[in-house]
Amino acid sequence: MTNLFEKTIWPAFSQKLKSDKSCRNYRGIVNEFYRVTGKSFENCTKDDALMYDKYLSELEYSDSPSRIKHSTHVSRISCLRSLSDFIVKCNFIDGYENPFLYIVIKAEDSELDEYDIPTLEDMEHLFDAAASSPRDFLIFLLAGKCALSTSQICSLKMSDLAYDDDGELSGLTLRNGSYSHTILLTDDVLPALRNYLATKTPSDALFFNNAHKPIKPRDLQRLVKSYTTKLNGFLCKKDFTIAELRHAAIKYMLMGGATDEEIAFCTGAATPGMYSRYNKVSRDDMAKAVSYSIPVSYTHLTLPTTPYV
Repeated sequence: MTNLFEKTIWPAFSQKLKSDKSCRNYRGIVNEFYRVTGKSFENCTKDDALMYDKYLSELEYSDSPSRIKHSTHVSRISCLRSLSDFIVKCNFIDGYENPFLYIVIKAEDSELDEYDIPTLEDMEHLFDAAASSPRDFLIFLLAGKCALSTSQICSLKMSDLAYDDDGELSGLTLRNGSYSHTILLTDDVLPALRNYLATKTPSDALFFNNAHKPIKPRDLQRLVKSYTTKLNGFLCKKDFTIAELRHAAIKYMLMGGATDEEIAFCTGAATPGMYSRYNKVSRDDMAKAVSYSIPVSYTHLTLPTTPYV
């Protein structure tokens, strides 16, 4: 490897990784790339990237003890794509272009298709229908814009509210076992959080059901179902779940240009490589995306305003 990579690029990139294990995993992939191509990473071309991708494909379909899983193939390409994105963003090299940008790996059956994900119009209808309920509106925004999962939403506590240096509410702390990280909320989600907090009755849990008990996954399932039922006739996808709202959030983050690593940090995922399953849906209509996630807008539907959960 060159001095530029060893003394500048790698130290800066490794500081962004979550743990020593992540650092070792990334470095192992970079070293393997070097062994296959003979190129210091920052000097690789699109042809070198294709050569490495071909090498991984041969390993994936070989009968040797070194055979790898498809998910490993995807993960290694994703890691190197993230490192190349970092080089571009930090402008370490004038005119540098990410050589992994257009490598698309054929996904397994787990790849999501358009029918798995609510459309932009569906999500706008849902947001609009929930606008009169501060709790429901915030829950749907956290799933549909910030890609929070059912378990993350249900586990949020008042102590997870995050504040900036001036004491202003700025985001949420997400926890996964002993690991935690704080995400900043966008300008259209923060007001929804403030509005909800102004109406919330005292409780350690951030969200609770109509019985004033901490909200459970089954409550969220019923909540979404009640809205999609009332929106029957307005929705392209007649029924969807919190998980599918989260898929949509990740789709539009990808369409807006967010890297796998950025989305992994935002969602608390263990590895960036999992986002290969969104390759198809995230590239069908790239022109729609104007930011890392969808903007909140309203269609002003006239619907019954009855409590849902």
